Amino acid sequence: MRAWTIATLVAAAVATPQFGRQNADAFRRTPNHDYMEYVSKIKGGPSQLRETGVDAPPRPPPPVNVTYEVGGLKVGIRTGSRAVQTLGLVEDPLWTHNFSFVPPLWESYPVLPDRSNPGAHHLGDITMRIQPATDDSGTSWTTLTSAAGGTIVGCDTVTPTDSLVLDACDITKPIAASGDVMGLRVVRAFEKTEPAGSLVMRFTITNTNATAIKIGAFGMTLPAESEWGGMTTTQVASIASFTDASISSTRSFVTWTRADGSSSLIVTPGNNRTGMEAWRPVLEDNPQIQGTTYEWTVHGEGWTQDWAANKQFPYMQMGYTDVHGMGAWPAEARQGKSPWPEWYGEEVLSKPNPSPWNPPTSKTLAPGEVVEYALRFTYAPNGPRERDSILQSLGEPVLRPVPGYVISSDMNNTGVFVLPPKGADLANVTATPNTVVTCGTPLTSSSGYVWVPIKAVQAFKRARVLLTYTDGTEQSLAYHTVSPFAKQVDNYGEFLAETAWLPEDFKDPFNRGASIMPWDREDKKRVMQDARPFVVGLSDDAGGGNHLGFASKVTHAPTQSEVTRIDDYIKLTLYGTKNGTFLAHPHFSLQDPETDRILMTVYYMHYNQNGTTPLQYSFPENPDYYVEYDRCFIAPSWCAFNSILPNDNPDTWAPNNYRVYNFPHQVNSYYAMYRVARYADKLSTYHPWTWYLERAYRTSLAFGCYNNATKTFTCIPNVGVMDGTVFREVLIAILDEGVDDAAWKEKGETLSVMFADRASEWGKEAAPFGSEFNWDTTGQEECAIWGDYYNTTNKEYGNLNTRVINAILAYTPNVPNWAWHGSSAGWGDFSNNGKWMVMGGWEREGQHYRSGLNSIPLIERYRRQPDDAFLLQTAMGSLAGVMANIDTDGAPSMGFHTHPFIMDYDPHSGDYGLAFFGHALNVGSYVVQDKQLGWLCYLCDITPTLLVTPRDSLQRRMFLEPIGMWVDSRAGDIASAQIDMASQKITFAFLSSTDSSSIALSVTFPSANRPGASIKVISPTTSTMARNVIFVPVVSGVATTVVLQWSQ
Repeated sequence: MRAWTIATLVAAAVATPQFGRQNADAFRRTPNHDYMEYVSKIKGGPSQLRETGVDAPPRPPPPVNVTYEVGGLKVGIRTGSRAVQTLGLVEDPLWTHNFSFVPPLWESYPVLPDRSNPGAHHLGDITMRIQPATDDSGTSWTTLTSAAGGTIVGCDTVTPTDSLVLDACDITKPIAASGDVMGLRVVRAFEKTEPAGSLVMRFTITNTNATAIKIGAFGMTLPAESEWGGMTTTQVASIASFTDASISSTRSFVTWTRADGSSSLIVTPGNNRTGMEAWRPVLEDNPQIQGTTYEWTVHGEGWTQDWAANKQFPYMQMGYTDVHGMGAWPAEARQGKSPWPEWYGEEVLSKPNPSPWNPPTSKTLAPGEVVEYALRFTYAPNGPRERDSILQSLGEPVLRPVPGYVISSDMNNTGVFVLPPKGADLANVTATPNTVVTCGTPLTSSSGYVWVPIKAVQAFKRARVLLTYTDGTEQSLAYHTVSPFAKQVDNYGEFLAETAWLPEDFKDPFNRGASIMPWDREDKKRVMQDARPFVVGLSDDAGGGNHLGFASKVTHAPTQSEVTRIDDYIKLTLYGTKNGTFLAHPHFSLQDPETDRILMTVYYMHYNQNGTTPLQYSFPENPDYYVEYDRCFIAPSWCAFNSILPNDNPDTWAPNNYRVYNFPHQVNSYYAMYRVARYADKLSTYHPWTWYLERAYRTSLAFGCYNNATKTFTCIPNVGVMDGTVFREVLIAILDEGVDDAAWKEKGETLSVMFADRASEWGKEAAPFGSEFNWDTTGQEECAIWGDYYNTTNKEYGNLNTRVINAILAYTPNVPNWAWHGSSAGWGDFSNNGKWMVMGGWEREGQHYRSGLNSIPLIERYRRQPDDAFLLQTAMGSLAGVMANIDTDGAPSMGFHTHPFIMDYDPHSGDYGLAFFGHALNVGSYVVQDKQLGWLCYLCDITPTLLVTPRDSLQRRMFLEPIGMWVDSRAGDIASAQIDMASQKITFAFLSSTDSSSIALSVTFPSANRPGASIKVISPTTSTMARNVIFVPVVSGVATTVVLQWSQ
């Protein structure tokens, strides 16, 4: 992720010479990505590089006139509007005593003076769209907000008649500052529950008019403090928070969690009328915070016309792009059907009538009629894991899905366990449409949970399952169906190998033949050029993502044709070049053969002497390679970065190679081929396994600038990198080979020095969550896995892995919605790698690569601590969720646009390969014996006799939770497993193997609090053990059975 959008950078320019290549040796224990310094020069502002010094303490808050303490919360009421100024904690044992869930009005780390101005939304502000009830056009809405008053228009005090009311105020005047209220009177009250366990925010609306008024839209702002620009990671962790919503009708909730994951707010309806139809981004928020301000939208009918046209007030036409510096798009594009341009051509986004999560409603108030809407805020001092117990204590329903909300038609044990609301029962279950999913007969268990079977019928569709309770409330669940996961992966691999593959003989001037190009599934074509060179330059996250994902597929499910594709890619493009007069001067292999560093791009622009127009390469078969340069016509700038500028000599020029995030993307191709050559001996490769592992080793050394003469690393990256877990896999492979080979053992020890150093340094940091920018949701993956590998613990900060897991849970929701379940938060990547530039590409992404990557530490932690079922439930959302990004052709999308006026997948493949890497690394059958719910099978089917049939995408792994046993087949697909708990045996039936002469099983017991201790092979007796792997010979064309017995 990059912290600035293209929209901001595209209009920036500097009249300076080329920002030249940097010596990688300069980056030892300093920020390793000088790209940020480059961007700061372009922007003319301060650098946003991650700081490494001591954090200054936050400024103390000014005195607040009115403060209330409710249920562990300290509520500060601002003067004037009487909205919430601060929402902190009575006792804050961590960081400082200056934390607030909401953006405070004082000057904290990010100085946001606009938060006091009219138009700035706070907790306590509302948005309405109203019209006379006689106007049935549904179009002439008056948009109102209490935020319009700011500190200028105060509210009128209302004397409370109930001792539970803390503060009551008539906010009609602030609302009227935005338009005609048509006789509506709105009173806002902050209350406490009895006993004082929760804070309640209540709005009472009275129609004082003589005619009926229709409320077409009503929403309550929930503004999290999620602004982190200019802060260090420690500062972000100490003051920021994130909101995620269960958009589930009258039984919705919001989790509002501190960035360090230490505590949360659970926001629930304060009455049965306050359901959530949509989670609306408040685009009109004046000082819109970095993570976006959202509102709990109770009624959404008033927004439907805008949303149907892919728009939302106040950005109804292309004027937004002019204001935000996107004037570089052709004038023709700005005359289109929506405000959002696409990245190339003369197009704008046009996807009319997006399907909402819930049917929109409105409320008509008769003269004199009164309606109340309320929210309840309950403090969860132990963070997200405490959510379900708090929901239950509040009388709210609790859901336990199996496996999640993305399901396939071959899964037979899918559904959801429902604990109904207090005092109510489950009355009815319906699916819309019922041609996509069907709901079976609910079954009540002794635990009080009701099992609702939900079966996928039609693939690649969305469905809404509605739970109706006997108290009249409803809870909606959002499902997405796909084809069988294994077929999804087969289609994905075939698509990349055959359709997105650029043939070796394709006359591409940039040496990109024999590679997988980005894909646009809207236009159904390869993306050959882009104003963002890194997108089409085979490196970075979009350029290198397809190769990363493809290599992950081949690692675990190889076919001969796909193996040869990777061999060709390595030979001709990654670590070699082609011959041909069509090649540009200069042209490059992606990996520098002398240093083993990975270039940032092989595609580049070559500017003429005025520095504003790229020279045109003219080739008979591929003319005009730079027709997209008008998106970034100024050199140098971000999208023109790594370009040949007027003062450069093409004979000596080369793209930069310091972006360390590019290394693991390419290491994975070497690692995949090692796995194939080592374990799939029936498949042919260009080299023996030793060559591929050596290449993976040397590229990993180059990641830290290893100096072979001095035997030292000179530029160890100090932040976690995306898909960096592949380095761990390489290290483990080398050490396994070192069991019988001293040379490999020595290499493993050398490589381990670098990774142990990184883990040690992270352990000394309060919040080691940096990335290319001061904070992100991408570096946690590597911090967590190395913290676990080296058991990194610091006396001051505690266990590194534990701290990172808590931070991941802060931004990874566990909610009944396929697009959000397990979808780790991310913003800005559509700008980097996508096609649709909604809000300049700054939009909350659904099932982006962060989902797959953050699932790695979550599910691995679960296998070590299987009592923490919340980790399993959250990670399953990620593992299954990213399967829905693959369409019927096998073409991937980088992510889902979650704004309610879009609600569709981005057409670009983008950086999806990173998501698939995370998925492929840990997906499997997870067999659980739950104390309340009995035997459960996640991504598998299970019978009463404990016969397990895998339904996951690879069908090579199984976790047996009661024993704590993890089985990983490196060769051989599992057809079924028969578990016999009494005799402590498990019998695996393997499909007939076509790629290996042996089944290769790794069996471990990662769970310290489970009885499994060791394993032995009962049958066949011909099995052998080498390098910690069990090898079982197979007979060609015959299924193989393996019987294992565990000891306790």
